[in-house]
Amino acid sequence: DAPAMRGARWPVRKLETLADVATWLGLAKEYLEWFADRRGYQRTAQEQRLWHYRYVWVPKRSGGVRLLEAPKGRLKRVQRRVLDELVGRIPAHAAAHGFQRGRSVLTHARLHSNRETVIRFDLRAFFADVHPARAFGIFRAAGYPEEVARTLTALCTNRAPRVVLAKADRPTSLQALWASRRQVVTGLVVNRGPRV
Repeated sequence: DAPAMRGARWPVRKLETLADVATWLGLAKEYLEWFADRRGYQRTAQEQRLWHYRYVWVPKRSGGVRLLEAPKGRLKRVQRRVLDELVGRIPAHAAAHGFQRGRSVLTHARLHSNRETVIRFDLRAFFADVHPARAFGIFRAAGYPEEVARTLTALCTNRAPRVVLAKADRPTSLQALWASRRQVVTGLVVNRGPRV
């Protein structure tokens, strides 16, 4: 008997079992398992046709490269549904302006105009440093049972295949190696289609 949803704090869809998730997404249970890839088969797959993402290394203006991970068609539709019908119903922090309806760079800038001091900085590898455990925690806080939360997390996160990571430019220093490894290997794709 599957555990029921705990008291949901937000108006999210009730999904108490993996069968509920599969039905809601219009997937057979086997396809839900395939797209969630909780066992990590994608990490070792050599053939691109078996991957759920397209991977492209692009140069950064500041030097080095960035890995772009774009979900393929079916997974992208699944992620969009999770974003629109689940994650989108969970309120963001009041300070968040990115990816929020009615908010933008301009609404954020207005909060800081006419201030005596404004500090500007960029968070290095922000999305790559968001660990899947954060997404899992959000789904659990939304009231989903552990197995459902783990599967939703797996649908919304990704670890690039080893063969893709092996194609990254090799850093010239130990410090650069550590930074690039952390940036790429811990990568969470919040693919706006979700990587929460």
